[in-house]
Amino acid sequence: MPYIDESPTMSPQLSARSQGGGDGVSPTPPEGLAPGVEAGKGLEMRKLVLSGFLASEEIYINQLEALLLPMKPLKATATTSQPVLTIQQIETIFYKIQDIYEIHKEFYDNLCPKVQQWDSQVTMGHLFQ
Repeated sequence: MPYIDESPTMSPQLSARSQGGGDGVSPTPPEGLAPGVEAGKGLEMRKLVLSGFLASEEIYINQLEALLLPMKPLKATATTSQPVLTIQQIETIFYKIQDIYEIHKEFYDNLCPKVQQWDSQVTMGHLFQ
């Protein structure tokens, strides 16, 4: 069975465009749009993407919190005479989950106000490093 590459760069429209065809997708904006209109659309698109990213991060943090809930009582019972799980098993199952939670929570707490007070002057690339 031959391999079929369905990536965007292999689409017939993009291939035809790069070979001088006419109906391909253009990376440049259509002529006739005012520069301010295009810049406003780009700004709105960035806010939309970051809002979606923020929502995903919030869901992830909530899931991590849900995983942290059973970890605490399990750790408490690990030192009793009849533990449900050993400390080693708990550390394997919940490996670094507290650290992961804290990193994502800090990232979310820094990103959220920037997305809520969004304008063209907001920078946030440093938050992703």
